[in-house]
Amino acid sequence: MNEPIGDEAIYLRIAQFEKGLIQLTDTTNAYRLFAKYGPDIRYNAPWKK
Repeated sequence: MNEPIGDEAIYLRIAQFEKGLIQLTDTTNAYRLFAKYGPDIRYNAPWKK
């Protein structure tokens, strides 16, 4: 078996994706964004952004 090259976290994510443990959808991306940056996210009503 070949040894992993680079960051082993990448291989862990690939394995999780193949097993269906993580999904790459807009909903899961939004969840991860909020989990990491939630307190810092702001909405500017006049700009609608």
